[in-house]
Amino acid sequence: MLDIKFVRENPDAVKENIKKKFQDAKLPLVDEVIEKDAKYRAALKEVEALKAARNKLSKANGPLFGQLKKCTDEAQKAELQAQIDANNAAVKADADKMAELEKEEEELSARIQEIMYSIPQMIDPSVPIGPDDTYNVEAQRFGEPVVPDFPIPYHTEIMESFDGIDMDAAGRVAGNGFYYLLGNIARLHEAVLAYARDFMIDKGFTYVIPPFMMHGNVVQGVMSFPEMDAMMYKIEGEDLYLIGTSEHTMIGRFIDQTLDEATLPLTLTSYSPCFRKEKGAHGIEERGIYRIHQFEKQEMIVVCRPEESADWYEKLWKNSVELFRSMEIPVRQLNCCSGDLADLKVKSCDIEAWSPRQQKYFEVCSCSNLGDAQARRLHIRVKGKDGKGYTYNGDKTWTIATLESGKSIDITYTYTMQASDETVIENTAGQGSNLGSEFWQLKYIIDRVNDKNRVGVCLDTCHTYTAGYDIVNEYDKVFDEFDKEVGFNYLRGMHLNDSKKALGTHVDRHDSIGKGLIGKAFFERLMQDSRFDNIPLILETPDESKWKEEITWLRSME
Repeated sequence: MLDIKFVRENPDAVKENIKKKFQDAKLPLVDEVIEKDAKYRAALKEVEALKAARNKLSKANGPLFGQLKKCTDEAQKAELQAQIDANNAAVKADADKMAELEKEEEELSARIQEIMYSIPQMIDPSVPIGPDDTYNVEAQRFGEPVVPDFPIPYHTEIMESFDGIDMDAAGRVAGNGFYYLLGNIARLHEAVLAYARDFMIDKGFTYVIPPFMMHGNVVQGVMSFPEMDAMMYKIEGEDLYLIGTSEHTMIGRFIDQTLDEATLPLTLTSYSPCFRKEKGAHGIEERGIYRIHQFEKQEMIVVCRPEESADWYEKLWKNSVELFRSMEIPVRQLNCCSGDLADLKVKSCDIEAWSPRQQKYFEVCSCSNLGDAQARRLHIRVKGKDGKGYTYNGDKTWTIATLESGKSIDITYTYTMQASDETVIENTAGQGSNLGSEFWQLKYIIDRVNDKNRVGVCLDTCHTYTAGYDIVNEYDKVFDEFDKEVGFNYLRGMHLNDSKKALGTHVDRHDSIGKGLIGKAFFERLMQDSRFDNIPLILETPDESKWKEEITWLRSME
């Protein structure tokens, strides 16, 4: 998935890339997403302005209530009450407008995401241009293709001669596209898998057996919708899909995670069965066990720095060639053309093996560079020692964002003469391009403030939850991480809010205590946690009529 900022600033390049992929029907999407992005950002700005106005009016009522309580002059009391009522009416009007804008934001955000999921990744300049796989270009061959001077049986005939396959029984049990492997053929199958596994381990890759099912959000993160429709089997009644390749759950392992740059590159090899509909494969070598719904696969996954991605792409396909050549199988490398690339791919090649019976090459593996597509979809990031934050994908890397917020705080302090004045940084939900949603980002800012006695942190419970910290199910883990990354010594206060939005959605939408997705159990535990005994806890929920009830309940939990 492309960065919306990139699309905004380079619409012509994005459109040209769509044309190169022969997807002209998607061209109007570029203008539409730019238009909706402008409306979305305008709505966000207006909401923030309304929030500021509401807070100002609400704060103004505090002193007025105090004056009203002490006032004995009826005319003056009436004037004060009128002012309070006017402020309340303005707050109500702002709240109604905010509700409209927030609904508009949600609708715009959903459509923007839908479009961005549909716009293809920018392809590498070296990719051949063509509408379909007939335009794929042979790059080089390895080994001489040989046709022996004796008849070569079909592969299933060879297997049947060893009593090693039963497709008829598999058809009765599961339908077409399945098989039983028996005896020595089954052992040979396992031996080849073990050989491929050990080959990759010897290359320095870590062996992994991943889950063979995954949630829908992982599916959306690792592949395009056309691929999903053509490949995936869904478990009825559950948010689970059978994997089409272990690549999916291998990359999905890092969803919503911030990795330590020092651990890179991550070189992983995995085994899994693969389940595929093979929709649209009619007529493509359907006989035997070529186009089947279940098979086994050895996968290579690399997570690396951006500047290393091109080199790793070369290493991956060369590893594939070396594996087959070690078994004296002639192969060739075929560079995939633009129209044959899935939308998430920047560059890809197929490795095809020579079939002496068919006297042609056929695909045995492929290697791809997916740019930042999966990283953006899965919210995978990397924290560097230099304070830079990276956005990564499953096998390659992309963008860098440097945090320099600490410097602006120091500049502010040079004009603030009172040493008692303190800046408190509130964590964010991570909406849009906002920083401060991850604990390490808060600490990075603090580290760049010279006078650390004048800086602290305020944690908002809704922001923390929607930023991806599971305070409901991983309470101790989250606050232990906060203590490790930032330190409770920097905690100056907390905003208590339930959340209308789900974990990791990066959307800031407060709800009343116990009415949202966080729930009362978390707040009960928080109120009994001694680490927060001397920390100001500020109720910031949206429904003023429930404040008294909420405060009473919170205090009863102490």
